[in-house]
Amino acid sequence: MKYVGLDAVNNLSLSHYGVLPPIMFLLAVICFALAIQPHIAVLTVIDFTAFRDKRLQSIYGYNMAGTILFIVGIAIALFIFFALGL
Repeated sequence: MKYVGLDAVNNLSLSHYGVLPPIMFLLAVICFALAIQPHIAVLTVIDFTAFRDKRLQSIYGYNMAGTILFIVGIAIALFIFFALGL
């Protein structure tokens, strides 16, 4: 943890939360990757609309989760940055 500067931080109770933003960013990347992952299925013309609706809901859910994780990661990083006075 010397690389991220935890040895120089005075307030150790907040310094352990410095690991959260990179984890949140990694989880956001995973959500975005899952959103663009292609799905292959044998469909008829009748089944296409149901498949498309289900797929769009899945993409929307993963994109929303990734965006929320990214924003929370940024908020935590900014809070730690300003709370520790770096």
